[in-house]
Amino acid sequence: MKNKMILLTALVLLLTGITLNGTFGNLFSAGTFSFNYFASGDYAAGVFAAGKFSIGIFSIGIFSMGIFSIGIFNLGIYAIGIFIFARHKRLPELLHAVSTKPILMKPLIVLLIVLAGLSPKALSQIPNSGFELWSDKGAYMDPAGFATPNSLTTGTRYPVSRSADHFPASVGNYSIKLESNPTENLFGIALQNNQNSMFAGSLPAFPVSGHPTSLTGYYRYLPQNGDTMIILIQLFNNGSTVSVGTFISTDTVSDWKSFSIPFQNYLTADSASIILSSYYAFGSPPSYVPQGNSVLFVDNLNLNNLITSVSDRITLNEILTLFPNPASDFVHINSVKPVSLEIYGFTGQLVFRNQNKSTEHRQNVSEWSAGLYFIRLRSETEAINQTLIIRR
Repeated sequence: MKNKMILLTALVLLLTGITLNGTFGNLFSAGTFSFNYFASGDYAAGVFAAGKFSIGIFSIGIFSMGIFSIGIFNLGIYAIGIFIFARHKRLPELLHAVSTKPILMKPLIVLLIVLAGLSPKALSQIPNSGFELWSDKGAYMDPAGFATPNSLTTGTRYPVSRSADHFPASVGNYSIKLESNPTENLFGIALQNNQNSMFAGSLPAFPVSGHPTSLTGYYRYLPQNGDTMIILIQLFNNGSTVSVGTFISTDTVSDWKSFSIPFQNYLTADSASIILSSYYAFGSPPSYVPQGNSVLFVDNLNLNNLITSVSDRITLNEILTLFPNPASDFVHINSVKPVSLEIYGFTGQLVFRNQNKSTEHRQNVSEWSAGLYFIRLRSETEAINQTLIIRR
């Protein structure tokens, strides 16, 4: 009974904390040195801490210290592991109880999965950062997670397209190509917001955690008539802008080149959005209209670290893009492979199921209660798990 209460208490507190985070702000911290309510990193300290060296009330790590401690080397009151220094050594008893009683197995598995999901890369990865996910609209394609003017174009060419010219060559297969041309009314711009609309402006589009300091990636730029490219990232906290990073250039860059955009100083951020444009799409006329047939290629965006190999990329986010998150009206889910969709509430009840496999799912959540939900997608060969926050 004590073991059961320990696990259930840990799970309830964890889910409550995540729900509060989705409503009131950023309680997460992720990084090499991480300190917050929910902390994840090589060196982590917090109420819920996960890392190689972990200190917290609920602690998981190789070297773990806390009241409830799980790891290889453990110091705590209640501990599970190989080398244990604890008042209650629960390795044989608790593992036997968990393996024989499903009511214990479920909360423990959910607790470990959620804590494992708080890794620094998983929390800070930009959806569709390598531009591998595209929605086929018939005459044109749109990059998942980005709004474009393609649907407004009346000619035979479109300003935003998928390109096989990508970088690094060993990472992914595509990049995004943005092309401007004043004579054809092509406006090469792509932006993110939680409405997935060109007219909603710059709004939070994807969640971030920890304290990212820069946006990195690769680009090529072929300007005409003095055009100016721009890559802009905006950080938000509770819907308000807290920092902006901007990269502006008029230089011709024929070969792929890396960039790093530092953020303005800020305290905390819970979400972000990105704008890419092959012309200077801000200000007053004539500066915000294209000056010539200018082309911008962008690939492999990331927060903090430059992607140099396949191992640097978070595969989950290339397989699955979920936006917006947090959500209030609709959720869009795109995947490389056709998948079926299941959504569960935080207590484990099935909320929605669509067994028809597709690479695109659009779900109305406007009448769902605020809180944390678990998404499970299944292809023919694998299953993918993700979390969704509904905010009211």
